[in-house]
Amino acid sequence: PRHETISQHSPSVAERSKMRFTVALRLLLLFSPSAKAWIPAVTIHRRRNSPLFAEIKTLYMYNTKSREKQPFEPIRRDADGTVAMYTCGPTVYDSAHLGNFRAFLTYDLLKRVLLYLGYSVFHVCNITDVDDKILVRANQRKLSIGSISGLTLEYELAFMDDLKSLNCVLATAYPRATEHVPAMIRFVQDLALKGLAYETHDGSWYCDTHKVQGSYRQQLVQPNYDEKME
Repeated sequence: PRHETISQHSPSVAERSKMRFTVALRLLLLFSPSAKAWIPAVTIHRRRNSPLFAEIKTLYMYNTKSREKQPFEPIRRDADGTVAMYTCGPTVYDSAHLGNFRAFLTYDLLKRVLLYLGYSVFHVCNITDVDDKILVRANQRKLSIGSISGLTLEYELAFMDDLKSLNCVLATAYPRATEHVPAMIRFVQDLALKGLAYETHDGSWYCDTHKVQGSYRQQLVQPNYDEKME
């Protein structure tokens, strides 16, 4: 019968998932050719005792410190295979634009790869709700100090609506910067006491990359401090 023939050739759930992932990857490469340099490579191998897949894929990711692709190994060793993932979120002083969401779609693509490979993902994406740009926007609207949170909440909710419209898998948690200011202050004070941070004339604090030889930042960018800046 005709309906049986169609059923035999209908793609399975796994095949449809693979098709959607392939289309998303091709679109990313089409609109961002530079993505080829950092998109994780995936190779097939057998994983023992896998109840879901006879064949599972190993994820290779580019390590910006070693400058080579390496097999992905979660830092957390939870029995359920949980991967902890942190991504930088929006500064909520205005609506996010297309360029902003390129980053968030990239995070979403990586998370979907991890989920496809059978991991559970604990994803934290911060909300920056205290920033100079937020204060400028509040002054433009002539807002009082106590009502600035209403401004940031407006754009935070708009950001969440945009994520849902783009069918992004939402993060596990969205902590706001204002909820962790005391911890940030203690962290900066600790760095300052160790001589690893310095204060500028406007009251901003920065990590002092000169102080620690062989630090991650120096290995990452390999700066030449003897070179004069013009």
